[in-house]
Amino acid sequence: MRWFSIPLVVVIFITPIASWAQESELVVVPAVAYRLPGFDENLWTSEVYFSNSADVRGEVRLANILPGATDPPETWISCGWTGPWTLRPDPHSSKMYPVGSDLCQANEAVGAYVFEVSEGVVVSSRMVNHNPDRNYQSEPFLSGFGSEIPGIPLDELPQAGAHLLPALIWHPNRCGPRTFDTYVGFANPYDVAVQVVIDLAGDSFDPSNEDFPRNVLVLADSWQQISIRPPTSDGDTCGSPELFDLRVDIDGPLGIYASVVDRGKQDGRIVLPLPIE
Repeated sequence: MRWFSIPLVVVIFITPIASWAQESELVVVPAVAYRLPGFDENLWTSEVYFSNSADVRGEVRLANILPGATDPPETWISCGWTGPWTLRPDPHSSKMYPVGSDLCQANEAVGAYVFEVSEGVVVSSRMVNHNPDRNYQSEPFLSGFGSEIPGIPLDELPQAGAHLLPALIWHPNRCGPRTFDTYVGFANPYDVAVQVVIDLAGDSFDPSNEDFPRNVLVLADSWQQISIRPPTSDGDTCGSPELFDLRVDIDGPLGIYASVVDRGKQDGRIVLPLPIE
Protein backbone atom coordinates (compact mmCIF):
# COMPACT_ATOMS: atom_id res chain seq x y z
CA MET A 1 0.00 0.00 0.00
CA ARG A 2 1.22 3.46 -0.80
CA TRP A 3 0.12 6.68 0.77
CA PHE A 4 -0.96 9.01 -1.98
CA SER A 5 1.32 11.47 -3.76
CA ILE A 6 -0.53 12.72 -6.84
CA PRO A 7 -0.36 15.78 -9.14
CA LEU A 8 -2.74 18.59 -8.33
CA VAL A 9 -5.94 19.13 -10.29
CA VAL A 10 -7.95 22.11 -9.12
CA VAL A 11 -11.73 21.68 -9.26
CA ILE A 12 -13.81 23.50 -6.66
CA PHE A 13 -17.30 23.06 -5.33
CA ILE A 14 -18.56 25.88 -3.11
CA THR A 15 -21.86 26.25 -1.33
CA PRO A 16 -22.92 29.71 -0.18
CA ILE A 17 -22.66 30.22 3.55
CA ALA A 18 -25.80 31.79 4.96
CA SER A 19 -26.21 33.39 8.35
CA TRP A 20 -27.25 31.04 11.10
CA ALA A 21 -29.14 31.64 14.28
CA GLN A 22 -26.24 29.95 16.12
CA GLU A 23 -22.65 31.12 15.93
CA SER A 24 -20.61 29.06 13.49
CA GLU A 25 -17.02 28.57 12.32
CA LEU A 26 -15.21 27.04 9.35
CA VAL A 27 -13.22 23.85 9.95
CA VAL A 28 -10.72 22.21 7.59
CA VAL A 29 -10.18 18.44 7.45
CA PRO A 30 -6.73 18.66 5.81
CA ALA A 31 -6.78 15.28 4.03
CA VAL A 32 -9.62 13.01 2.91
CA ALA A 33 -9.69 10.16 0.39
CA TYR A 34 -12.25 8.01 -1.37
CA ARG A 35 -11.23 4.60 -2.75
CA LEU A 36 -7.75 5.93 -3.51
CA PRO A 37 -5.45 3.09 -4.66
CA GLY A 38 -2.55 2.10 -2.43
CA PHE A 39 -0.04 -0.73 -2.62
CA ASP A 40 -1.16 -4.35 -3.01
CA GLU A 41 -4.55 -3.35 -4.46
CA ASN A 42 -5.88 -1.99 -1.17
CA LEU A 43 -7.60 1.40 -0.92
CA TRP A 44 -7.67 4.53 1.23
CA THR A 45 -11.09 5.92 2.24
CA SER A 46 -12.11 8.45 4.91
CA GLU A 47 -14.92 8.69 7.42
CA VAL A 48 -15.76 12.09 8.97
CA TYR A 49 -17.32 12.40 12.43
CA PHE A 50 -19.30 15.35 13.81
CA SER A 51 -19.73 15.40 17.60
CA ASN A 52 -22.09 17.92 19.16
CA SER A 53 -21.24 18.90 22.75
CA ALA A 54 -23.89 21.65 22.85
CA ASP A 55 -27.29 21.46 24.58
CA VAL A 56 -29.07 22.29 21.30
CA ARG A 57 -29.16 20.57 17.94
CA GLY A 58 -26.10 21.34 15.80
CA GLU A 59 -25.72 22.06 12.10
CA VAL A 60 -22.98 21.11 9.65
CA ARG A 61 -22.69 22.30 6.04
CA LEU A 62 -20.10 21.52 3.39
CA ALA A 63 -18.48 24.86 2.53
CA ASN A 64 -15.75 23.80 0.08
CA ILE A 65 -13.87 20.87 -1.43
CA LEU A 66 -10.14 21.34 -2.00
CA PRO A 67 -9.38 18.62 -4.53
CA GLY A 68 -6.04 17.15 -5.44
CA ALA A 69 -6.25 14.41 -8.06
CA THR A 70 -9.42 12.52 -8.90
CA ASP A 71 -10.82 10.05 -11.38
CA PRO A 72 -14.30 11.52 -11.94
CA PRO A 73 -16.97 10.93 -14.57
CA GLU A 74 -17.34 13.40 -17.44
CA THR A 75 -20.16 15.15 -15.56
CA TRP A 76 -17.88 16.02 -12.60
CA ILE A 77 -17.95 19.80 -13.07
CA SER A 78 -21.68 20.10 -13.80
CA CYS A 79 -23.19 17.53 -11.41
CA GLY A 80 -24.63 18.69 -8.11
CA TRP A 81 -23.51 17.64 -4.66
CA THR A 82 -25.35 14.39 -4.02
CA GLY A 83 -24.74 14.09 -0.29
CA PRO A 84 -26.83 15.70 2.47
CA TRP A 85 -26.49 19.47 2.26
CA THR A 86 -26.89 19.77 6.02
CA LEU A 87 -26.20 17.34 8.85
CA ARG A 88 -27.85 18.03 12.21
CA PRO A 89 -26.29 16.12 15.12
CA ASP A 90 -28.52 16.03 18.19
CA PRO A 91 -27.34 17.47 21.53
CA HIS A 92 -24.50 15.44 23.08
CA SER A 93 -24.51 13.12 20.06
CA SER A 94 -22.43 12.29 16.99
CA LYS A 95 -23.01 11.59 13.31
CA MET A 96 -20.67 9.78 10.91
CA TYR A 97 -20.39 10.92 7.32
CA PRO A 98 -18.91 8.49 4.75
CA VAL A 99 -16.76 10.33 2.21
CA GLY A 100 -17.88 9.53 -1.32
CA SER A 101 -21.59 10.34 -1.32
CA ASP A 102 -20.76 13.91 -2.35
CA LEU A 103 -18.41 13.00 -5.20
CA CYS A 104 -20.85 12.51 -8.09
CA GLN A 105 -20.10 8.81 -8.52
CA ALA A 106 -16.34 9.38 -8.81
CA ASN A 107 -14.27 6.20 -8.93
CA GLU A 108 -11.62 7.69 -6.65
CA ALA A 109 -10.81 11.07 -5.10
CA VAL A 110 -8.39 12.78 -2.72
CA GLY A 111 -8.20 16.28 -1.27
CA ALA A 112 -9.47 18.24 1.73
CA TYR A 113 -12.87 19.38 3.03
CA VAL A 114 -14.00 22.65 4.59
CA PHE A 115 -17.13 22.48 6.77
CA GLU A 116 -19.17 25.20 8.42
CA VAL A 117 -20.22 23.96 11.86
CA SER A 118 -22.34 25.47 14.58
CA GLU A 119 -20.91 26.24 18.01
CA GLY A 120 -20.11 23.10 20.01
CA VAL A 121 -19.63 20.77 17.01
CA VAL A 122 -16.20 19.12 16.81
CA VAL A 123 -14.99 17.57 13.53
CA SER A 124 -12.61 14.63 13.22
CA SER A 125 -11.92 12.01 10.58
CA ARG A 126 -10.30 8.62 10.11
CA MET A 127 -8.53 7.61 6.92
CA VAL A 128 -8.57 3.82 6.61
CA ASN A 129 -6.59 1.41 4.47
CA HIS A 130 -9.22 -1.15 3.53
CA ASN A 131 -9.99 -4.11 1.30
CA PRO A 132 -11.28 -3.07 -2.17
CA ASP A 133 -14.02 -5.71 -1.93
CA ARG A 134 -15.69 -4.04 1.04
CA ASN A 135 -19.51 -4.16 0.82
CA TYR A 136 -20.74 -0.63 1.53
CA GLN A 137 -24.33 -1.79 2.01
CA SER A 138 -23.65 -4.42 4.70
CA GLU A 139 -20.61 -2.80 6.39
CA PRO A 140 -21.44 0.72 7.57
CA PHE A 141 -17.96 1.42 9.00
CA LEU A 142 -14.54 1.04 7.43
CA SER A 143 -12.35 -1.77 8.75
CA GLY A 144 -8.55 -1.78 8.58
CA PHE A 145 -5.50 0.13 9.74
CA GLY A 146 -6.12 3.85 9.81
CA SER A 147 -5.12 7.20 11.17
CA GLU A 148 -7.14 9.98 12.80
CA ILE A 149 -6.96 13.37 11.10
CA PRO A 150 -8.56 16.12 13.21
CA GLY A 151 -10.61 18.97 11.83
CA ILE A 152 -8.86 22.30 12.35
CA PRO A 153 -10.75 25.61 12.72
CA LEU A 154 -9.55 28.17 10.18
CA ASP A 155 -8.42 30.56 12.90
CA GLU A 156 -6.20 27.79 14.35
CA LEU A 157 -4.37 26.95 11.11
CA PRO A 158 -0.59 27.48 11.12
CA GLN A 159 0.13 31.12 10.37
CA ALA A 160 2.93 32.72 8.36
CA GLY A 161 6.28 31.82 9.88
CA ALA A 162 8.31 28.72 10.82
CA HIS A 163 6.81 25.41 11.96
CA LEU A 164 8.26 22.05 13.00
CA LEU A 165 7.05 18.64 11.78
CA PRO A 166 8.61 16.44 14.49
CA ALA A 167 9.47 12.76 14.92
CA LEU A 168 9.17 11.65 11.32
CA ILE A 169 10.77 8.42 10.04
CA TRP A 170 12.63 7.50 6.87
CA HIS A 171 14.88 4.67 5.73
CA PRO A 172 18.23 5.82 4.28
CA ASN A 173 20.66 3.44 2.57
CA ARG A 174 18.20 0.58 2.54
CA CYS A 175 19.19 -2.75 1.04
CA GLY A 176 15.62 -3.96 0.55
CA PRO A 177 12.10 -2.50 0.60
CA ARG A 178 11.53 0.68 2.59
CA THR A 179 10.15 0.01 6.06
CA PHE A 180 8.75 3.55 6.48
CA ASP A 181 7.58 6.31 4.14
CA THR A 182 6.87 9.94 5.01
CA TYR A 183 4.66 12.39 3.13
CA VAL A 184 3.88 16.06 3.79
CA GLY A 185 0.51 17.53 2.78
CA PHE A 186 -0.99 21.00 2.51
CA ALA A 187 -4.58 22.26 2.42
CA ASN A 188 -5.13 25.89 1.38
CA PRO A 189 -8.74 27.02 1.97
CA TYR A 190 -8.01 30.65 1.08
CA ASP A 191 -8.08 32.54 -2.23
CA VAL A 192 -4.34 33.40 -2.13
CA ALA A 193 -1.50 31.00 -2.98
CA VAL A 194 0.99 30.16 -0.21
CA GLN A 195 4.72 29.71 -0.73
CA VAL A 196 6.27 26.89 1.29
CA VAL A 197 9.95 26.15 2.02
CA ILE A 198 10.75 22.73 3.53
CA ASP A 199 14.14 22.00 5.10
CA LEU A 200 15.71 19.54 7.51
CA ALA A 201 15.72 20.77 11.12
CA GLY A 202 17.72 20.26 14.30
CA ASP A 203 20.00 17.21 14.36
CA SER A 204 18.62 16.21 10.94
CA PHE A 205 20.03 19.31 9.24
CA ASP A 206 22.58 18.42 6.56
CA PRO A 207 23.78 21.22 4.26
CA SER A 208 25.25 18.62 1.88
CA ASN A 209 21.81 17.10 1.16
CA GLU A 210 20.93 18.44 -2.29
CA ASP A 211 17.21 17.57 -1.94
CA PHE A 212 16.71 20.37 0.61
CA PRO A 213 15.47 23.00 0.92
CA ARG A 214 12.39 22.20 -1.18
CA ASN A 215 10.04 24.88 -2.48
CA VAL A 216 6.33 24.22 -2.94
CA LEU A 217 3.63 26.61 -4.16
CA VAL A 218 0.20 25.69 -2.76
CA LEU A 219 -2.41 27.29 -4.99
CA ALA A 220 -5.57 28.96 -3.69
CA ASP A 221 -8.43 26.59 -2.81
CA SER A 222 -6.26 23.53 -3.34
CA TRP A 223 -4.68 20.46 -1.74
CA GLN A 224 -1.42 18.75 -2.50
CA GLN A 225 0.97 16.24 -0.97
CA ILE A 226 4.64 15.47 -1.58
CA SER A 227 6.85 12.50 -0.75
CA ILE A 228 9.92 13.03 1.42
CA ARG A 229 12.75 10.65 0.51
CA PRO A 230 15.91 10.03 2.57
CA PRO A 231 19.45 10.71 1.40
CA THR A 232 21.39 7.84 -0.16
CA SER A 233 25.09 7.03 -0.20
CA ASP A 234 27.43 4.86 -2.24
CA GLY A 235 28.45 2.83 0.80
CA ASP A 236 27.90 -0.92 1.11
CA THR A 237 26.45 -0.75 4.63
CA CYS A 238 22.70 -1.30 4.89
CA GLY A 239 20.95 1.49 6.77
CA SER A 240 18.20 1.28 9.40
CA PRO A 241 15.13 3.50 9.76
CA GLU A 242 15.88 6.85 11.41
CA LEU A 243 14.02 9.72 13.00
CA PHE A 244 14.19 13.10 11.32
CA ASP A 245 12.53 16.50 11.71
CA LEU A 246 11.41 19.07 9.17
CA ARG A 247 11.20 22.86 9.29
CA VAL A 248 8.34 24.30 7.22
CA ASP A 249 8.30 28.03 6.48
CA ILE A 250 5.09 29.51 5.04
CA ASP A 251 4.16 33.04 3.96
CA GLY A 252 0.46 32.70 4.78
CA PRO A 253 -2.00 30.55 6.76
CA LEU A 254 -2.09 26.93 5.64
CA GLY A 255 -3.21 23.49 6.77
CA ILE A 256 -0.10 21.30 7.21
CA TYR A 257 0.34 17.65 8.19
CA ALA A 258 2.78 14.77 7.74
CA SER A 259 1.91 11.11 7.27
CA VAL A 260 4.37 8.41 8.41
CA VAL A 261 3.45 5.01 6.95
CA ASP A 262 4.72 1.77 8.50
CA ARG A 263 5.22 -0.44 5.45
CA GLY A 264 5.31 -3.61 7.56
CA LYS A 265 1.63 -3.19 8.46
CA GLN A 266 0.65 -0.54 5.87
CA ASP A 267 -0.45 1.65 8.79
CA GLY A 268 -0.24 5.45 8.84
CA ARG A 269 0.47 7.96 11.61
CA ILE A 270 -0.52 11.64 11.26
CA VAL A 271 1.82 14.35 12.59
CA LEU A 272 0.66 17.97 12.98
CA PRO A 273 3.10 20.91 13.07
CA LEU A 274 4.43 22.75 16.10
CA PRO A 275 5.16 26.50 15.88
CA ILE A 276 8.85 27.37 16.10
CA GLU A 277 9.28 30.19 18.56
